[in-house]
Amino acid sequence: MGLLITDEIHTISDPARGAALDAALTRLRATLPLLRILALTATCGNPRVLADWLSALHIGGGIRPMPLTWTAKTVRAVADKPAALQRALTSGESTLVFVHGRQRAADLAAHLKKAGHASAAHHAGLTPGVRAQVERDFREGRTRVLIATPTLEVGVNLPAEHVVLYDLTTFGPDGRQELTVNAAWQRAGRAGRPGAARAHVTVLGTRAEQPGQYERGRFEPLSSPLARGEHLLGFLLGCVDGGYTRTRAQATRMAQQSFAAHTGTLNAPRAVATLLQQGALADHGGVLSVTPLGRVASQALLPVPVVAAVRALPQDPTVLDVLLAAAAHVRLPSLGDESRATLVDALMSVPSRTLDAGTAPPDAVIGAALLHATTHHGDDGAAELSGLHEPTLTALREETLRIVSAWHALSPSISVNLTRVSLAAQLPPRAATLALLSGVGQVTARALSAAGVPDLPTLGRTPPAQLTAAGFTLRTAERLTQAAQAYGPLTLSEPTPAPRARTVLADPARLARARLLTVTPTTHGWTVTGGSQARTVTRQGEAFRCDCPDGVQLCKHLLAVGLHLA
Repeated sequence: MGLLITDEIHTISDPARGAALDAALTRLRATLPLLRILALTATCGNPRVLADWLSALHIGGGIRPMPLTWTAKTVRAVADKPAALQRALTSGESTLVFVHGRQRAADLAAHLKKAGHASAAHHAGLTPGVRAQVERDFREGRTRVLIATPTLEVGVNLPAEHVVLYDLTTFGPDGRQELTVNAAWQRAGRAGRPGAARAHVTVLGTRAEQPGQYERGRFEPLSSPLARGEHLLGFLLGCVDGGYTRTRAQATRMAQQSFAAHTGTLNAPRAVATLLQQGALADHGGVLSVTPLGRVASQALLPVPVVAAVRALPQDPTVLDVLLAAAAHVRLPSLGDESRATLVDALMSVPSRTLDAGTAPPDAVIGAALLHATTHHGDDGAAELSGLHEPTLTALREETLRIVSAWHALSPSISVNLTRVSLAAQLPPRAATLALLSGVGQVTARALSAAGVPDLPTLGRTPPAQLTAAGFTLRTAERLTQAAQAYGPLTLSEPTPAPRARTVLADPARLARARLLTVTPTTHGWTVTGGSQARTVTRQGEAFRCDCPDGVQLCKHLLAVGLHLA
């Protein structure tokens, strides 16, 4: 390869993706020292620094074919923005409105539609088919106003005449963050694309947000997050695994070639020491090599502690134990109390040594409940149960699948493999046993399950003729049943007692649900209503019993009766 063209080079500053781009370019340049790189961007505050890193020339000053016209509108409060937006839409132009959240996009689109505007929402929570239809409607003029999250910021060309920057401030884990000038111009650049008659940008903001600052185009300098935490550890681990470095000195030199080092500082020796301490690297007389743990972490692109967490699974874990452990390492979507209660209740009869021991963190229980729902009802069914968007569930399941697949590569076991197949095929664990057979993939496992074969042992006892009725050829049916018989005995975990009761303070969501229920005394105890269905609570001596599936522990109905008596 002699020439590499990298578009949108400003994404090297992206907190989520920038480290990977920096790492890839650094390794490529080390592998191909004569490689020429053409880097393109419209938003860079330090172009000469970037050019110096790439040993390149900076060629700037390009003229935009359709100049942008900017209008800054100051509102007294955020609550005044919807009205200001409606006033900005009076010309009837095709308009993209950028907001920072899916719910904001949906709510604002509904608000504008009620006001008579042909509007729609566009965000990552839409399925690919719905998203494509939304974009098609906008291109063909059926939708005139599209409320979009930053997913539309890069890579999608829509014929918009007008761009509105609606949200200039976000609040996240790192606190209050202002929209950067770089991001503002990337979004503004959507105006005037092919098919548009003009290019107009409106910025809506409070006085504190200074909406007029963006037109000046004083771009922030680019930097790379590669020097931070797990990013640097993963980069150096990959360098050793890929054969780029063999000694500590080589690792330091490789790290110093990165854009992160070019624009700041990083501590490669400390990172190597951390990898040695984690057991991802081994030092044999000054020569570095990856351990099995390090190789799996490197190839799965996962932090070493996440991969090593498989060693903390309980002895003879169940599938739910594996889900609970994996859920502790993924980012979970926010969930309402009603959905949380419904999903967690479904776990009460599912085998789990971790839940029996009462050691599962509450967030991990919620995550495992969502993942359990995807394996039993599919991503679409889990979305309906939880009230979340289907793509959100798909992303959660796929992220967990990556972790569990790495665990299986490092420490193969039936339970981890069943969890892996169950997540990949969106099948319950029993049905997932069918995919343990060599040559049986997710599609065949689903077909067998639909044909009334619930698991691998049953397949071994199923007459081949029964499978032919489900569309399998006789030859295939015979091969499958013979393979199942030859697989040998497969022991599936039997249901264990429900998890021990947690204290009220350890489960505030359940207490909050209990406060919403209505308790009516009866001759035999109490009737509790207000949930999915009425439940009966009785008293036997000093003990209280509820007839719900969750009644073996301190369920919300027992809590409601306790509050009533208090």
